[in-house]
Amino acid sequence: MGARNGGRPFVYNGNLYRIGQDSGETYGRRTRIFKVEVLTTDEFKEVEVPLDIKKSVKGRNAWNGARHHHIDIQQLSSGEWIAVLDGDRIPSGDAVHRFILGFASVVAVAALVILGGILLGPVNDANMYGVKNIYGGSGAQEPYPLNGHYSQFTLLTMTYDARLWNLNMYVKHYSRCSSVREIVVVWNKGVPPQPSDFDSAVPIRIRVEKQNSLNNRFNMDPLIKTRAVLELDDDIMMTCDDVERGFKVWREHPTGSSGFILGSSTAAR
Repeated sequence: MGARNGGRPFVYNGNLYRIGQDSGETYGRRTRIFKVEVLTTDEFKEVEVPLDIKKSVKGRNAWNGARHHHIDIQQLSSGEWIAVLDGDRIPSGDAVHRFILGFASVVAVAALVILGGILLGPVNDANMYGVKNIYGGSGAQEPYPLNGHYSQFTLLTMTYDARLWNLNMYVKHYSRCSSVREIVVVWNKGVPPQPSDFDSAVPIRIRVEKQNSLNNRFNMDPLIKTRAVLELDDDIMMTCDDVERGFKVWREHPTGSSGFILGSSTAAR
C-alpha cells in the first residue's frame, strides 16, 4: 500500500502529508512525501508530491551520500517549521555485501592459483579487489573525528594562467574531500578565471595579487574563516584520506604546523 513509513505524518495548509521511504535499491534509499487525499475506514488514497532535497556534489563523501531514509517535520508554536533528516555514507548491509564480495574474490584467487600460475596478473588484481572489499571500507573517504568532533579547513594554492588546466583538476578533486570548507586560489599572473568556471563542491575564491611572487601565498588574508589552512601546490595530488589524516594530526597539535614528508603519505608535525 505504498512506501513504508519514514517519519511522522503532519498537517500543512489543511492537508495531511505522510513521509515514506524508497527502498528500491537498498533500505531507505531516499525519503518521499505523499499527500493523503482520501482517508476513511473503507478507503485510502495518496499521491506523491515533490520533496526537493538537493544532492551534494561531494557524492558519496557527503553525510547523506548513500541514503536518507527518515525525516521528522514539526510546526513550532511560533508558526515556523523545523525538520530533521538523517543520512548515511553507506547503503544498508554494506559490510555484509563487501564481505561476500571479498570472500568470493579470495576463493576465486585460490582456484586460479591451483589451476596455474600463467594467470598471475589477473590473480593479483582479484586478490587486491577482495582484500579491498573486506578491509578497505565502503570507498567513502570520511573525516577523522577528534574527541568526537569534526572540523573543516581552508585549502590554499598558488598558480597563474599557464597552469589553468592543472587547477581545474586540483579544484575538482580536493573540493570533494569532506573537511574542505573553501578553496582559495592565489592568482599571480594573467587574466583570472571566474569561480563559476570550476567544477567545485565548495566555495572557491580567486585572490588576485598585484605582483608575481612566490611569497604571495604567505600574505595575510582576513577573509579566511578557518583556523586551519592547508597550503598545497597545484601539481600535488593526494587522496582525500591522506589529506584528512594530515588535518587530524594538526587538530591534535593546533599550536604548531603539520605537513607531509616528501615521498610519504604520512602526516608529520
